[in-house]
Amino acid sequence: MALNKTGNKTLIIQNLQGIGDTCWFIRHYHAIAGASASKKVSILTRPRSMADQILRYDPSIENVLWLQIKKGDHDGWLGTWRLAQLLKQHQVDSVWILHSRSLRYALACRLAGIKDIRGPGIGLQKWLLTTPPFLDNLEQKMHPILRGTKLLEKHGLFLDESLPLSVGKTEEQWAKNLLSSLPKPCIGIGLSSSEAHKKWPWGHYKDLAEMIWKKGGGSFFILGGPQETEEANRLETALKEQSIPCISITNQPIAGTLALIKHLAFVVGNDTGILHAAPQVGSKGLVLLGRAQVPIHHYGAVEGIHLDPQERVHENSSNDMDQLSSQRVFEKITSLGWLF
Repeated sequence: MALNKTGNKTLIIQNLQGIGDTCWFIRHYHAIAGASASKKVSILTRPRSMADQILRYDPSIENVLWLQIKKGDHDGWLGTWRLAQLLKQHQVDSVWILHSRSLRYALACRLAGIKDIRGPGIGLQKWLLTTPPFLDNLEQKMHPILRGTKLLEKHGLFLDESLPLSVGKTEEQWAKNLLSSLPKPCIGIGLSSSEAHKKWPWGHYKDLAEMIWKKGGGSFFILGGPQETEEANRLETALKEQSIPCISITNQPIAGTLALIKHLAFVVGNDTGILHAAPQVGSKGLVLLGRAQVPIHHYGAVEGIHLDPQERVHENSSNDMDQLSSQRVFEKITSLGWLF
């Protein structure tokens, strides 16, 4: 258990592992919490999602429990039994399997004696669930975000964009102090990505920042994880050589980064959690997408620009992020009215 809170009976199972996956489904968590008796839910998800840090200050989240699969405690038949014991331990009495096709979660719920089990009902899973309606054949083939949304709608629940992701007061004060002496607008550059083929070249970010700065001045925050430190430092040095105000931040806990993003004019960057979190904390985000990437911005409030102008997904081709020009991204930002 990652968040030390108590007393909730409704659990959401979200088995995708990325930070972006956590951010995609925040609206779904809020919708289910709003319909629960306690107005709170617990989340069962994977440790790489960093859900405990992202959702730390969200009043609708009671607990974050870790799902240990892929050579973990919850693999196989014995792992399913262990998962059932975890659900019993937390006295869960209502479960939403948000989008998964797996039998593992529905079976664990049955073994735990849970009476209210809702899910997409894909394949044999349907016979282990207790509470219809389920998704039809076409709906079962949707992207996981859309599957989760459709499942909620079938149960009379709807996403509300007006419910933001809460940030901590301490982190927010740190962010305000950091921004107080810098020229406005303050703009974020998101370097992070869990996959190398989704990364826009750092030189393209340099060119874009120069275009933006020449248009309206301001300052830049170069955001990433520890693995982006070298890249961020290189970009920071290159921008400072052009007298462009900038700060690289690659070792800040994600709760602090979220508080910082809340007070930025906008963030532009790779398809990762930080970009998808931007609209959740009240900022704006532009996701950069290669030709092999799903146009994920169709499913949330974040904006996007795809290498293919028609946003077609070329599944069996190279992502070719370097072919997405800085000029085209600058024109997109200008067309959105984000520059003054």
